Amino acid sequence: MSIESDFLEAFETHSPEDIRASLAAGASPIALIGGKRPIDILIEMYTRSPRFADCLRVMMAAGADTGDPLLEAALLDDDGALRPVLAESPLDIGRKGASGCLTVLGAVTEKPSREADRQTGAACKVPRINDPFPSADHQGAE
Repeated sequence: MSIESDFLEAFETHSPEDIRASLAAGASPIALIGGKRPIDILIEMYTRSPRFADCLRVMMAAGADTGDPLLEAALLDDDGALRPVLAESPLDIGRKGASGCLTVLGAVTEKPSREADRQTGAACKVPRINDPFPSADHQGAE
């Protein structure tokens, strides 16, 4: 396979080791592939595994840049970076990124406590991220 093919396969399989190997073999973290930046190709992949953030970190350490601090913090699941960005621009929480994907899905908003639910009679209806069968009446659990 070519370096480019190995690089793209490493993105698809979320292999930080193979991304590093491709970079060491000469793949560029910034040169366009088919008219797209490599980091955008990684981000646009449909798969999100536990190793995705590691892959993104490898690319960024090699010089790639998302160009979007909000998207970067959300994709890296970096609460410490995400909160200041949202505090500066709270309306960005529902903004769409350059690729057209919703940047943040409300995962960083404060969830009301069970006590607040009882006082207001409200139910917190937040599907769990790992729930493969979320339903309309699913109630988030603490």
